[in-house]
Amino acid sequence: LLRRVGTFPVNRRDADFAAVRKAYQLLKEGKVVGLFPEGTRSKTGALQKAYNGAALIAVRSGTPILPLAIVGPYRFLQPIKVYIGPLFELPPLNCEHKADKKLKLEQMSALIMENIGKLFPANEN
Repeated sequence: LLRRVGTFPVNRRDADFAAVRKAYQLLKEGKVVGLFPEGTRSKTGALQKAYNGAALIAVRSGTPILPLAIVGPYRFLQPIKVYIGPLFELPPLNCEHKADKKLKLEQMSALIMENIGKLFPANEN
């Protein structure tokens, strides 16, 4: 069912370059790519630390980010609430050293989560 709606698998244990290339391809075609920056849904509803993949894809492709906060049980046919924030863009990734790049991507990933966190109603995050 998920493949029919356009999803594709991502290996969360390692850097999944095939998934990153697929995301770039879809964005280049003008399609929308939805990601869970944390790599999965939160079982408690609390925000988790994001992986750097979403930030890397957004900054390298120059694609703006539309943050969404999803609140609900994540059960089939159960209602959820989706809060949509304003588009924002990440600054360019201008780094010469690999360590600097990783730190900058971590900061950008934190910024993505901060923008998502702002969308939760006070009693639902």
